[in-house]
Amino acid sequence: MKNLGRHILQIRDHYKKTGRVYVSDQQREDRVAVCGQCPDDMMVIVDGVMRCTDKRCGCYMDNPKNRKILGGKTEYEALRCERGHWDKIDKKYTEGR
Repeated sequence: MKNLGRHILQIRDHYKKTGRVYVSDQQREDRVAVCGQCPDDMMVIVDGVMRCTDKRCGCYMDNPKNRKILGGKTEYEALRCERGHWDKIDKKYTEGR
């Protein structure tokens, strides 16, 4: 719950600053692909949903049930991989903005 509260504040603050909430579908897919082959072997599947086991994260990464509220972490522009595995992907999509 602590991480959830922190993430909600990060999303809110990012939106106030940029006017954006979500990444593109392709960026989300690229993030999910990295998680699916996590270099640190921190990913598990719980009830068909990918979840990070890093204690600093613990988030669901994808949103296969298309929940409208609090979907997977990979879809929010403000949120980052706690281990830095999305850094190259995010840089690729934000260059030239």
